[in-house]
Amino acid sequence: MTRQDLIAALWHGRDPFADPPEALHPLDLQGWRSRDPYLDEAVEQFRPSVVVDVGTWKGASALHLTRALAERDIPGT
Repeated sequence: MTRQDLIAALWHGRDPFADPPEALHPLDLQGWRSRDPYLDEAVEQFRPSVVVDVGTWKGASALHLTRALAERDIPGT
């Protein structure tokens, strides 16, 4: 399942994250062990197409996982 598939299924094709206002919120990414090597190892080993970060606080782990997918050319959501 791709990002576009999820957007189509959950939000009727309208990306809820597209074009947010510039001054909505300042960037404040924090996390606990958000850059731990085990996250990179999991992406490398399992090459997931969908990643769900359960219990996200401010998004640092989710962003790290997203970057790990991109660095390995893994198409994922």
